[in-house]
Amino acid sequence: MTSLSQATYHPLHIGLTGLGGGILIATAIGLATSNRGPFPVSVITVGPFFVTSAYLVAGWVGWKRRPDSRIGLMLLIAGVLYAAENMAPIDWAPLFTISWLTGNFYENVVGHMLLAFPSGRLRNQGERLLVIAFYATGVAGSVIAQMFENPKSVAAILPRNLALITSAPHIGDAINLVTEIAAVPLTAAFVVVMVHHWRDAASTTRRALATVYWAGAVAGGLIVIRNVLDSLGTSFTSSMTWAWLYTVASIAVPIFFLLGLLRLQMTRAALGDLVIELGRDRDVQESLRDALARRLGDPTLQLSYQLPDGSWIDDAGEPIAPPHDVVGRMVRTLESDGARFAALTMDERLREVPEVVDAVAAVAGLAIANDRLRAEVRLQLAEVEASRRRIVGAADAARRKVERDLHDGAQQRLVSLALGLQLLQDHLAHAEDVEGEIQTLQGELRDALAELRELARGLHPTILTEEGLVAAIESLAERSNLPVTLSLSDEDRLPLTIEATAYFVVAEALTNVTKYAQASKISIEVSRNNGILAIHVTDDGVGGARIGAGSGLTGLLDRVAALGGSLRVDSPVEGGTRIHAKLPTT
Repeated sequence: MTSLSQATYHPLHIGLTGLGGGILIATAIGLATSNRGPFPVSVITVGPFFVTSAYLVAGWVGWKRRPDSRIGLMLLIAGVLYAAENMAPIDWAPLFTISWLTGNFYENVVGHMLLAFPSGRLRNQGERLLVIAFYATGVAGSVIAQMFENPKSVAAILPRNLALITSAPHIGDAINLVTEIAAVPLTAAFVVVMVHHWRDAASTTRRALATVYWAGAVAGGLIVIRNVLDSLGTSFTSSMTWAWLYTVASIAVPIFFLLGLLRLQMTRAALGDLVIELGRDRDVQESLRDALARRLGDPTLQLSYQLPDGSWIDDAGEPIAPPHDVVGRMVRTLESDGARFAALTMDERLREVPEVVDAVAAVAGLAIANDRLRAEVRLQLAEVEASRRRIVGAADAARRKVERDLHDGAQQRLVSLALGLQLLQDHLAHAEDVEGEIQTLQGELRDALAELRELARGLHPTILTEEGLVAAIESLAERSNLPVTLSLSDEDRLPLTIEATAYFVVAEALTNVTKYAQASKISIEVSRNNGILAIHVTDDGVGGARIGAGSGLTGLLDRVAALGGSLRVDSPVEGGTRIHAKLPTT
């Protein structure tokens, strides 16, 4: 079976339109042939043709433009009911009876449309009960009450009411009174629900609701005015002025409903144009997300992407849990060739405007797919940076382990050996040849210990671990062959990886100055501000240093970059060298 939302011309669509047109033709024939005529051509006789036509045309266009919504169908039904209500000039009793019993059923349909706009579907059980109550009062007032009203008692020339049970106007009046009393709380509940719809509607839907609410105000105003005037016993509702007012206002109702549907349609078209325009922007991801959120009236809109391995990431490239519907949120997945690649998580109220969400899925799909690739690249970059940090951390840990092993192992054994040789020398003080040999061995041991200490210091100086960065840099300055000016403002301890990197930046700079710069002095400045550790090493040497010329500065650049920092070398020829490094401290 073909669904109403998929069919361009459904038999029900054609049947209702044909039925409405047939009723208009029958009414026109009735006006021309009725024994109660001739009826003058006026707004009273011609008005129903225009009102019915407005409903049928609006229903046809609405169904054509919004086949997923039932509003077009309900406009057609309202048009048929309005036409049926105005078949009174027909003398044929069956059609006259239908007109007699139809009453104001179309007004119930208009109320139903107001509650169900824009999808044409009621949202919850409470709304369904309210609509059922409206239709029940309509049946009571327009059908059951009329079964006790004999139109011939009003005018003998009127056709017979085939549904007449017995002529008992007092029963009909009592039923009408009950329905009028019941209408008061029902109307109040109706207004409350409408206000609730307005408050909870997304901004996109609210713009269309504003148009439709004008239709409700027109229809409700007509009913209230007519009932008040009839209760006062005035003849204004039978006047030509009222006929014009009622006809024009009745024509406006379906037009306003159609305009509401078309406003949503125009929103969809505008959204598609917007996404195409954003596709040409340099920063598509941010622009697309912000623009869609603004146009949909949902600042909480989220884009998430599914990777080939089935995992999900957000638009920043961070891993997240798979998106799913939760209270107050809805998820619209996007697919390509049957495979999911992204999802939109948005306010649940956007279920009311599926055409806008569909526009996002259809038109923005390519842009979102490109954004997913960007997010994947960001994720991979983050993984690479994390891997580089782990490598740096592992290298530092390995350095510290080697330093500890040298200090606690070979170095301690050499120290013990030196002490043993010293004791042996004391015992053999009178053996001159042996003493000289022992002194030679002690000298070699001292040299070996010095070399081991220097090696351990280069791997990971103990002073850096025990006393911190400032003390370690001061130790480097003390061992330098050149005068060093220090400006060290940061005494607080930092993460070991940060301190080690800063230390090696200074150590490498000092080594390069000593070996190549032919400088006479060095300046070292270390400061921390707003979570950034800044290191500046300056000399007055020959300059000409650059990253890539040797492994030292290149290795420093990789190490600094791995921690999210930056390294810059300014070294004009004959202008000295300035090394600037910045490291995040968190």
